[in-house]
Amino acid sequence: MIRIPVTSADFDSGRIKSSISKLSKHHPDQSVKPKRSFAQQTFAQILGYGGYEELRSQAKHNGPAYSGQSLAIEQFIAPISLRISRYWGVSSDKAEHVAAALGLIHLDAFRATARTIQQPLMRENRVSPPGHLPNLGISPGPILDAIRRATVMPLAQLEAFQDAMKSMVHIAAIQDAMKPSAA
Repeated sequence: MIRIPVTSADFDSGRIKSSISKLSKHHPDQSVKPKRSFAQQTFAQILGYGGYEELRSQAKHNGPAYSGQSLAIEQFIAPISLRISRYWGVSSDKAEHVAAALGLIHLDAFRATARTIQQPLMRENRVSPPGHLPNLGISPGPILDAIRRATVMPLAQLEAFQDAMKSMVHIAAIQDAMKPSAA
């Protein structure tokens, strides 16, 4: 059985919740809205898991970022629609329409480039009082040396380095601006 990998970020961001909501809206018995637990269970099963708790457990195990090869959604629509057709007893055309409407393309496993992970330290810095600059204790030297020595670097890693360098330049500029001028 093909499983679609999920991350804790897929849960934390609401992407999973959104897809489950979309699945509920397409339930074949429109006169009765399915219970949330039923929709969660069905969603986990169409992604290839035994149940919703197994899906959550696997997401925690995978962590906040998907590290595997990016998946092509086109390869997964057919197996997902087959499962929907089987679980709901609907035609393959209806099931394919539902599978396409779930928004699974937004899950981390289907992204061409990895999402950046917001570090808790940076979140704390955003809410620091004005005039308080944290000492990150990071020297750009080792980062620049690593960049110079690297021969091939994945795009996601290169973007992460660029973001780190931008942050360090921005912090240094703020620190320089706050230094008392020599008069």
